[in-house]
Amino acid sequence: MADRRQWTQEEEDALITILQDIVVISGRGDNGSFRPGTYDQVVLKLREKVVGINITAKHMQNKIKRLKDKFSAAYDMQNTSGFGWDDVRKCVVVDSPEILEEYLKVSDYIYNFS
Repeated sequence: MADRRQWTQEEEDALITILQDIVVISGRGDNGSFRPGTYDQVVLKLREKVVGINITAKHMQNKIKRLKDKFSAAYDMQNTSGFGWDDVRKCVVVDSPEILEEYLKVSDYIYNFS
């Protein structure tokens, strides 16, 4: 298996800004997926914002899929009793280790977000 691309904070921040802009201009279809050609557009915009970035549309597709997985997991946790959101640290929090342990036992998600 090929090594995963490691994203810098600068790259991720630029990506999020670009994706937000695309959503604002209706760059997603009715099903919530990005329209054809969007990954190529994002790559071009990232290359403008981040000097020397070596990225392809496939990298973009994989990154967005992983972001969706992370969002789904965080959303699910926030809607489960015993979990909340820390606005300062921008992360999901849990009331006790036991609640997290029980959640992980019954969760359908695979938490491997390295």
